[in-house]
Amino acid sequence: MKNLFCALALLLFVTMADAQTGIQFTHGTWSEVLEQAEASGKLIFVDAYTTWCGPCKKMSREVFPDEKVGAFFNEHFINVKMDMERGEGVELAQRYNVRAYPTLLFLDADGQVVHRAVGYRDTDDFLALGQEALDPERRLGALDARYARGERDPEFLYKYLLAKANAYDPAATELLDVYLNTQDDWSTRRNMEVILRFGKRLNGQAFRYLMDHLDAFEDTFGARAVRQHLEMAVQESMANGYVSEFGEVERVLREVHGEGADELVERYRMNYLLYQNRLDEYRRVAADYMRRFKPRDPELLNNVAWAYYLHEDDPALLRQALKWARKSVKLDEAYYNTDTVAALYFKLGKLKQARKWAEKAIALAKASDQDYTSTAELLEKITQAR
Repeated sequence: MKNLFCALALLLFVTMADAQTGIQFTHGTWSEVLEQAEASGKLIFVDAYTTWCGPCKKMSREVFPDEKVGAFFNEHFINVKMDMERGEGVELAQRYNVRAYPTLLFLDADGQVVHRAVGYRDTDDFLALGQEALDPERRLGALDARYARGERDPEFLYKYLLAKANAYDPAATELLDVYLNTQDDWSTRRNMEVILRFGKRLNGQAFRYLMDHLDAFEDTFGARAVRQHLEMAVQESMANGYVSEFGEVERVLREVHGEGADELVERYRMNYLLYQNRLDEYRRVAADYMRRFKPRDPELLNNVAWAYYLHEDDPALLRQALKWARKSVKLDEAYYNTDTVAALYFKLGKLKQARKWAEKAIALAKASDQDYTSTAELLEKITQAR
């Protein structure tokens, strides 16, 4: 019996060890984490995530449990998972300017950021990121210091630009200009790549160069890739307040799309007015757009319906938004638009329909492994209102 007990204990130990081959995340307060880093001499790795972030879940499911990742990160870092919308995570998100997810932070024992990146990383890229964080010459904090000291070597600026961009640092936009001003020939493939990747300010010199040499960029990278970049640049410029008037956006769209730009111009005009919080104009343009173009893009229909849900109280306008949301569902039934239908029914006081659609949205979210916290909260409000 004793031997059997030992064998079972050994089997349990081996099973538990196998289950813990990935990253071991520490638990405790942030001050305790800093103390642990001070005592161990290790850097701190923080997976700054939210519950609704799909790429965050993908890393937790596919990357963090990897044996090689676990061995490396457990040896070299104090590892922390922190929800940026709960508890201490809210204050840390503000302190470290976390705006996109996942943000992967590396800090010293004083809580100073030495390296960071944003977005999903596969196993190899994540290991490479950890190695960069350990190297004083390669991590972002060291690059910041070299730049502050006045280093302007073109190769250094190129590496610094990539590091800033990987961290989603807005300073990358200005840094692109600094780098390009060291280049005699902007038409090399590497320089065209950085212009295409980072030249997103419509009034910037890099974007103007791209527009002036559009044919060359399309020949090198393909028309589809270039047009996707241009539309992303337009969207980011509007969202970040880089556009002083919509005419700048319209000029770009018409230059690229010619006579076929009318529908796209009006779609972007809606977004621009929404970013500017010019709601009366947005309502007029959105209604006109829907009437003229009769869109069948489920995401666009849902986005407009959701904007009405957020900003309108007039039952007639909410009923119109509900029609658009229902049309979105008919084209592509998914969590994102069934949730909108539920929210609109609730705002209209139709509690029975709101409950039905909220439950459907939650079922769809569970089936596709999406976070449905906000819908569960809506369902609780529906229950309380009955």
